[in-house]
Amino acid sequence: MEIQLIEQGESSGLRWGVRHRLEFIEFRLYWGGTVNRSDLMERFDISINQASGDLTRYQAMAPNNIRYDKSGKCYRAGPGFEPVVLMPDSDRYLAWLRLAADGIVADAGLSQTDLPPFATVPTPRRAVPPETLRTVVTAIRQRQALAVRYQSMTSATPTDRWIEPHALAFDGFRWHARSWCCRDGAFKDFVLGRILCVTDQAKAESDPDLDAQWRQMILLEIVPHRHLSPPQRAAIERDYGMEDGVLSLTVREALLYYAERRLGLDIDPDHRSPEKQHIEIKHRIRL
Repeated sequence: MEIQLIEQGESSGLRWGVRHRLEFIEFRLYWGGTVNRSDLMERFDISINQASGDLTRYQAMAPNNIRYDKSGKCYRAGPGFEPVVLMPDSDRYLAWLRLAADGIVADAGLSQTDLPPFATVPTPRRAVPPETLRTVVTAIRQRQALAVRYQSMTSATPTDRWIEPHALAFDGFRWHARSWCCRDGAFKDFVLGRILCVTDQAKAESDPDLDAQWRQMILLEIVPHRHLSPPQRAAIERDYGMEDGVLSLTVREALLYYAERRLGLDIDPDHRSPEKQHIEIKHRIRL
């Protein structure tokens, strides 16, 4: 997880290594509440003197942010903590928790004891063999056509076809290869996990710029459900970070169906209670 640096004051003129360690100190203090020399030594493989120097430097930069706890033998965040090195980002912290829960990342600068108890709704992993992904990515980069055996949900058995992938797309649950389908003569989405094998390669002949649905961007203007009470509407506006009561999302037309389905916006708001469907679409605007 990357940390966004506040490029101002003394921190902007520091060497990258020192600055990175100061970011780590502040990250630990802000989100975990504590930091000590051993954290720095283990994270960056530095000496105890270097770790002490980094903590001293941070104290000089932000004396109100850090205080030494003799009984706990650690440094703790001060009561009036104000970030001076990094820009705190809730989205990044919560995203890291999701990745940690899925076993994708093991460490972002916090120990398990620093983390609050948390749980996530399990999402089945959609298996994508690395060799398949690598072949598709290479085909996109080198403009290749691939002969694939593909299992669609409209056919009882696998079919052989040529596809010409030009982009990857994620629908919230699965990764697709956005491709020209030579058999059907159209741009379509192919679920990566349903590509059973690749049997041949050739030069692609399609023009990705002709994929009109991929190129077309749609602006979704989302508002609270019309039947919510004023206090409920205000809560939804705050929860979704709406401005003037509207949340604007931009999505490719090729992914519009997936976006609306994931947000529950594929159902008429009059056919679902506001307690179950908190938002609705006000406008779909072609950009």
